[in-house]
Amino acid sequence: MSDWHDAMAHISSHIGIGRLELFLICDMDPDHPYALEAARLALGPISLFPRLRDCRGRLSRSPSYALQKIAEEAVLQACGRASPARLGPANPRISSALTNLPPELRIRILEYTNLITPWKEVTWCRQNSGYQAVRALCASSRQGLCPPQNQNVCRLSSCDPHLDLDRGFVPSSGCCFCRRRHAASSFACDCWAPATNLFLACRALYRDAQFVFFSGNRFIVHDFHYPFERLAIFEFLRDVVPTHCLANFRFLELVFPPYVPHGWPDSQHPAVQDWVATVGWLRGHINAPALTLRVVMADFWADPIIGRTAMTKAPAADIIRGYRCITNPLRPLVRGHDDGGGLAGFYIHPAHPARWTLDVVRRAEHDPGFLARMHRNLNVQAERDIRGPGANHLDDAKSNRAEPSKSSWQR
Repeated sequence: MSDWHDAMAHISSHIGIGRLELFLICDMDPDHPYALEAARLALGPISLFPRLRDCRGRLSRSPSYALQKIAEEAVLQACGRASPARLGPANPRISSALTNLPPELRIRILEYTNLITPWKEVTWCRQNSGYQAVRALCASSRQGLCPPQNQNVCRLSSCDPHLDLDRGFVPSSGCCFCRRRHAASSFACDCWAPATNLFLACRALYRDAQFVFFSGNRFIVHDFHYPFERLAIFEFLRDVVPTHCLANFRFLELVFPPYVPHGWPDSQHPAVQDWVATVGWLRGHINAPALTLRVVMADFWADPIIGRTAMTKAPAADIIRGYRCITNPLRPLVRGHDDGGGLAGFYIHPAHPARWTLDVVRRAEHDPGFLARMHRNLNVQAERDIRGPGANHLDDAKSNRAEPSKSSWQR
């Protein structure tokens, strides 16, 4: 560290103001007991330089809130930019100014923060830790290859570590300063990151931030693999989301993997029994008239274990029964209480078991609308099984509104 400081001091005495671009990578283990001290020592010499033209810093390959804050402060100071005001005890005037406003104004202000993701969608699965913002539809938004209405949002959803056409600089694969992927700071990265400080300022802003986050975004819960002792949606609702926040949900999408008869839980499986109990418990904690629920049974034809290309009637019937093990417990939630209505909207999209059979593929080649009709018939029947006779897949029976658009992961 002493040699490092001497070298940086020597360089700083030979450069002019606003001329040098400094990219610094010092990856360390964020869990090491001396990580924070080492990070400050590594970035400390940056303060010796005159104002830099550009500065990027990375302190860990894996995300770390503490290390990222150190990198952000150093980068801002190096480029002569004021660091953002901190909420909380460090700057109580800002916190009190917000809390003195009416709740309606506080919520409107918070809607313009990172509490709302670029695509207004948040995904969760047990394979990843924490919430993830939906990535951009295309990875080349900086080249203008995505639709015009998506370009600005794409820049907030995914920065390409290999491409920076705005600056004419093409770094190697190891020079990524994305704050979503690493503990890093860079003015070139606009990727969405959780507005963590807003949850730590004070109790009033904590509650408002929770309301904006859970009500302003779609939430998509993915279940990727079986067998598990519990469904992913069970873990999400019971262990991840605070109970008092369940009433804030406005759109919830449950995505299940392709059905495998020998892998999926049946009606007697503990995971399904827990799911039935969870739905009963959920009725007392959600705001049903304001919540839209969508259930998607994913499809994947190329997996030899699933074997959808050689589907026959018997396994197809098993798949439909497997779907019902998941969806039937939703009946009391969808139909509502005895003294009130059900959900604002409910939609189900089960993958048709025969979609990839040779007969269906050949028929679809000669009849462009065949697949759409086949899926629609299955969807309508699935919804009627849950909501009762008269349910219409395209227009919700309760609100008479068209189904919301597909989520980004489907597109």
